[in-house]
Amino acid sequence: MKKKYLLVTLLAVLQVTMAFAPAYPEAGNDLKKAAKAYASQEYELALELYRKVLQKNPDHLQANLRAGICYLDLLQPAKAFEHLEFAYKKDPKVTDEILMLLGEAQQQLYNFEEAMGYFRTELASLSRAESWNKEFLLKRLRECESGLALSANPVLAQITNLGPAINSPYSDYVPVMLPGDTLLLYTTRRPVSEARGRTGVVEYMHVSKLRNGAWQQAELFLQDAAKLPDHSAVSVAPNGQELYTYFGGKNRGLFMSEKAGQGWSDPVRLGSPFNEGTVETSMHVTDDGKFAFFSSDRPGGFGGLDLYICYKQENGTWSDALNLGPAINSAYDEDAPFVDVKTNTLYFSSRGHNAIGGYDVFKSSIKDSVWSQAQNLGMPVNSPFDDIYFSLTHNRDKAIFSSDRPGGHGRKDVYFITFK
Repeated sequence: MKKKYLLVTLLAVLQVTMAFAPAYPEAGNDLKKAAKAYASQEYELALELYRKVLQKNPDHLQANLRAGICYLDLLQPAKAFEHLEFAYKKDPKVTDEILMLLGEAQQQLYNFEEAMGYFRTELASLSRAESWNKEFLLKRLRECESGLALSANPVLAQITNLGPAINSPYSDYVPVMLPGDTLLLYTTRRPVSEARGRTGVVEYMHVSKLRNGAWQQAELFLQDAAKLPDHSAVSVAPNGQELYTYFGGKNRGLFMSEKAGQGWSDPVRLGSPFNEGTVETSMHVTDDGKFAFFSSDRPGGFGGLDLYICYKQENGTWSDALNLGPAINSAYDEDAPFVDVKTNTLYFSSRGHNAIGGYDVFKSSIKDSVWSQAQNLGMPVNSPFDDIYFSLTHNRDKAIFSSDRPGGHGRKDVYFITFK
């Protein structure tokens, strides 16, 4: 088995930055509150407070540094770079991770050459003991190289945000088009009030209808939602008679509900070969109901989440799962499979291969039982952010996916792709 590598994410960089950022004398109530929110990774609140500090003292070093990190986490790279660059010019040793953070901001701005400059400078300064940072930087350099190559040959495609009827100021993702392409099911993650017996955030499924060419204001999917908090949409198949969900509660895993009249049966947790890993969040059953593709971090994979396949046996049970192999799976995460049985093409998202940052959408075709090497769908479909949960509409004239790229209505939005 190939060694399983730790995927070093932006969050990890932020945690390291918090741990090793130099301590500066902090005075003032806003600064103390900001530091507390920052330490708790409440970046929106921390940013609001650091902005108040900077209104009074625009040159405050620590406030600029941390405001930049907050902007980076909140996917506002232009503002992030402005504050991070100010802090770097004022004190090049403001934090050990400053060059990586500057490179991260430039990568998210599609300035791949500039990002590579920061990453290479940081790489040259590392000691042998800093292998953790070395792997992070080498991966970022590969992503920037891919970004340069793919930006030179963009795909003819138009990306369209589905608008406020679907997308909220929060996170909206995992779009699932029901048969007929007139009903859109998706997951939304929003705060809940104490009046509903819970605090924090919870996932619910919403549904929108296409009417006169426009998507209507989304509504809660299934009115008896008390049975379905923390259930997120995964897929609907075959022929719209089976609903697959992921439950993020105590008994987490993949579940299935069956169509029952005008409603759906209570979700039942899937048995073997599913739910045998620590994380299994995505699944796609082909339209003919014969094959299931899913992601899992179970032992024996190539690293992180891998994609697996199983088939429906004559007795109605699913076969053992088979790893899709190195043409599909990498040392990093592969997730969100979708299969077009008309063309024998698998679409999925990956943080590996020649991704340009975050999750990119890839495709692979099968011939004579062999999968072709994963192919990046290119830009503008993919971005330096997370582009995931790609699927084709049933008439194959469009695709739908979710992304946290800047310019949306919330943290994550649902988009259409029209290929030209």
